[in-house]
Amino acid sequence: MCGAQARLFLAHVSLALSGDGSRLPLGVVALSHHVRKGEQKKKQIKAKDNPDNERARWGRQVTAVRSLGGDQSRVVHVMDHEADDFALFAQLTAAEDRFVIRVAHDRLLASSAEGFQKLAQAVTEIHSVAEREVPLSRRRAGSRSPQQRRIHPVREGRLAKLAFGATTVVLRRPSTQPKTLSDALSIHVVRVWEVDAPKGETPVEWVLLTTEPIASAEQLLQIVDWYRARWVIEEFFKAIKTGCAYDSRQLETLEGLVNVLATFLPVAWRLLLMRTQARAAPTAKATTVLPSAMIAVLRVFTRIPLPPHPSARDALLAIAALGGHQKNNGDPGWITLARGYEKLRTLTEGAAARDGIAWADV
Repeated sequence: MCGAQARLFLAHVSLALSGDGSRLPLGVVALSHHVRKGEQKKKQIKAKDNPDNERARWGRQVTAVRSLGGDQSRVVHVMDHEADDFALFAQLTAAEDRFVIRVAHDRLLASSAEGFQKLAQAVTEIHSVAEREVPLSRRRAGSRSPQQRRIHPVREGRLAKLAFGATTVVLRRPSTQPKTLSDALSIHVVRVWEVDAPKGETPVEWVLLTTEPIASAEQLLQIVDWYRARWVIEEFFKAIKTGCAYDSRQLETLEGLVNVLATFLPVAWRLLLMRTQARAAPTAKATTVLPSAMIAVLRVFTRIPLPPHPSARDALLAIAALGGHQKNNGDPGWITLARGYEKLRTLTEGAAARDGIAWADV
């Protein structure tokens, strides 16, 4: 709530991940926020002539990332179906930005030798060039909206056999888009679909638009793996909402919401980094997830003795123990991990004050 009228506060976060397959979170590289008024309708929010058009936030985030400098040829922007927007595709390709975006709409195609008029028709003609078995987690209905249940239907966990294929199409500019944009846009399409799905289960199918090469099976699998990495942002949001308890802070002003979010983002990143590294590379040095000053304090106060050269997993379990985690209860959840990290930060601040060290230097 903001003021007397109900409003929805939404944050758009760009999280950088390593592209080497470990999906290690490197940090937040862009952040924006917007407020949606309670009476606003979906069509009004997405209208191209609406100055508060939320869809434009995707392009603004890419521009913000580009402004950081560095070698942009190494950056691949991965976005979900909400970014399915012709204007965004045109912006990215014009700037030679690399991307992988999931399709949400059946788009019109420019005339082709095959005679396809729509993207869905062209996609069905894609042949499999590779297959892979992928474990799918169980998905419950929970408190999700009907729209979310339609996009992500309930399912039982299973090992799915997925097929991969690709083609190139020329998208036609929609009549709703500004005529200043190009009339047509050539783009690669990657299709992922489940083979022999169990009876009663909705088969997995993704259609991805990308600038990446699609000449080989290895290239297709790389594109799909990059898109699968998008789910890390959902874990990041859990670290913010559950670990940092952002939703329960009872803040009533926009300024308060923004300031607390900015405070929690680096904390949530640290929590995600620790958990990711402890799972992907448990024997990696603890210094890859924590500064040495924190490790020294942790060695003194943890209930779990640290070895002389602690690993990332040693550090994770020791911090969780500070938060009340019992080692026989499996891996720690976000709440106990965040609680332990908060205690560790407080203890480290105290040690820094005692030794006359600025917290920023820890």
